[in-house]
Amino acid sequence: MEKKTFFPVGLLAAALLLWAGCGARFEYRGDDLVLERRGWDSLHVDISFVRSTAIGGDVPVSPDAVIVSVFDDLYEPVYEGGPGLIPLPDRSLGHRERLTVEACGIVRARQICIQEVVLASPKRVEVDEEIEYPTDGDMSDGRYAFTFLVERQLFESSAWERIDSADVRGYLLAWVNHPDGRRDGTVRIPFASHSGAFDLSRYANYKNFRYYLDSRLLDDEMAQVTFAIHAGPGNNVAPIKQVSKEILRKTEGERADDVRYFVEQATERLIDELGSFLGGRRAMAFVNEWEYNQLSRTYRVDMEAEWEGPIFNRRALQVEGVLEVHEDGSNARFRLRTANRSAADRWRDRVDGDEMTLGTVGVRRPDRQRLGF
Repeated sequence: MEKKTFFPVGLLAAALLLWAGCGARFEYRGDDLVLERRGWDSLHVDISFVRSTAIGGDVPVSPDAVIVSVFDDLYEPVYEGGPGLIPLPDRSLGHRERLTVEACGIVRARQICIQEVVLASPKRVEVDEEIEYPTDGDMSDGRYAFTFLVERQLFESSAWERIDSADVRGYLLAWVNHPDGRRDGTVRIPFASHSGAFDLSRYANYKNFRYYLDSRLLDDEMAQVTFAIHAGPGNNVAPIKQVSKEILRKTEGERADDVRYFVEQATERLIDELGSFLGGRRAMAFVNEWEYNQLSRTYRVDMEAEWEGPIFNRRALQVEGVLEVHEDGSNARFRLRTANRSAADRWRDRVDGDEMTLGTVGVRRPDRQRLGF
């Protein structure tokens, strides 16, 4: 008797439906992104797409459109367009800067993207620098001028070539030769152009920098400030050179010159306040003694001033007192000790109390730039 085999009808139908469903599924995907370097300034890009099914394998398909984008290390676009031979702005890119190449195709109204990475050319930078610090007697101010030489390695060669790259950017790092100066007192000074001025007080960490500079100048005869130049084209900035500047303590003679200048300027302010536009400007000033406070960086000067009164009253005006002024010429004030009758009358009429605020009286412009304590 023949043996018969029976299959559950429900299970057989479900299996047939599952098989039919899997056979009908397919997906589109990028098959290959081919990048061919033909030099540093160009790149050949080719991309292919396929349709995949569970039982039929991969079938090549043609995209409706392809867009290629290239992004720099900060993911800023440097190229967007069609495939094939595309240009690269290698001269303005950094040393071996990472470039992301993304090719996107539109296949049956679906967008499919593939990414690969290439590197820009090796580069090296030299600089001819001029850094002036400090300027105009101010420890926060300086100037710089840079001339950069940029070279890149020849494609598939060990030789180098000079390139014109105006896109050199970077920053300066400044610190004082103090045991903790570089670790805690470094100031970062960015620069966008190859020449300009800087004000250290505008940047973070200046208070620490100034503390270490003042400490050095108080303890020693000089302080050394180092400027490290970090620069490069594109987004890869690297240290390329260090320059040191010596800040010298002022000599006693130089401080005496400062005192004479401040007394001269203070006398002009006293005449403006107590004198008259009808009077002459012939005046004399005397320095009896002076001292400099290193901690507060302030001069204290025992001085006298004398000048003629107005045309209709030629009697001289005389004052004697103490001038206090910061070493940069700011916060000047004169405290009256004695005055002759003419000056005393005018003082009472025009000044409240025995102290006159003179404001900023400026700074002396020495022939040689020195700074310190």
